[in-house]
Amino acid sequence: MTRTTAANDHVITPDPVQRPDVCRAIGGEETSPYVAEWLPLDDGPGASYIGEQLALPSCAGEQQLAFAPIAEGLGLFAHQGIWYRPGVISGYLSLPEPYIELRLPLAGTTRILTASGTTVIETPRQGLLSIEHSGEPCEHHNPVGEFNSRLAVLVTASQLRMLFVDQPLGDRLAFIKTPDAWPTIHDSIAMNATLQRICMEIMHHHLPNTLSRLFLTAKTLELISYVLAAWHQPAIPGHPIRGSSARDRQRAQQARDILRANLGHPPLVHELARSLGLSQRKLNHLFRECYGGSVIQCLGQWRMEYARALLRADTHSLKEIAFQLGYDHCQNFISAFQRQVGMPPGEFRARARPQRLHQPPVPVDVPA
Repeated sequence: MTRTTAANDHVITPDPVQRPDVCRAIGGEETSPYVAEWLPLDDGPGASYIGEQLALPSCAGEQQLAFAPIAEGLGLFAHQGIWYRPGVISGYLSLPEPYIELRLPLAGTTRILTASGTTVIETPRQGLLSIEHSGEPCEHHNPVGEFNSRLAVLVTASQLRMLFVDQPLGDRLAFIKTPDAWPTIHDSIAMNATLQRICMEIMHHHLPNTLSRLFLTAKTLELISYVLAAWHQPAIPGHPIRGSSARDRQRAQQARDILRANLGHPPLVHELARSLGLSQRKLNHLFRECYGGSVIQCLGQWRMEYARALLRADTHSLKEIAFQLGYDHCQNFISAFQRQVGMPPGEFRARARPQRLHQPPVPVDVPA
């Protein structure tokens, strides 16, 4: 890991906070197929290679990158960092064949400009599925002073063909078995409760080194399975989904905003749909397309996101959190939290406590 220190008055130095170490969680190496440069957006130091050496310019910020090779053509990345000066990382994966990369943000916001000119926004609620060819650089922009971290899965074309040998594939995944037909695609993926659970299991596992690689292999394949299953899921025959229209996306966003503003006492699904001029079936279709799950599934996910934020803040009792989220009984909240997150809320709070040393209290609000 390379850490830089503030050396002039222009550096933005955040309060010292010990954050979850995603790189230590995967036990990876700093040698990886990722090649990149840090390019300043002010009059600071020039570009610096940050490949295997991770050598950031002085005063640029902190960065840590780890890569756990799982098998030939299959690996797990972990990245975390914070910028003290405005800049951009321009990088690509140096591989001899096409590949799929699944980027799963854990903290912070990243604006990605792809080689084709497409802009994608990553947040802890929205990741990225990229189907790319080696040498196609992307630019990554992060806000100054905001900690960001992510897990990422890398799988090459040849490894995917081995994983899906003798398996029938839908039309959208048919390219996997055709080496010369790989497209270039950048699609957003919803960070639903399932993906968040798997990431948390990777983050907090305590297996010894002899078993860690086996565990990471299983979790990496699990992530690939869930993302590709959601990505290629066809529409229901006879009920085409027209959620790609601007008006439908707007209505889905309105429904999302209504639910997020009323996590404790949300409207019934059929009432919400009727208020937006939709059928309940159509609204659920739109939610699956836009947010990765039905209305009820997304509501449960957003409730647990808010619960995790309150637990990390450590300012509310479990009973108070349950009441804010609309549960009549605290035990019902505990059961729902354990079902979605994989551990009881008390254990989650206890694990979060060591990650904050000098973090000032931050008011918790419903995620936007």
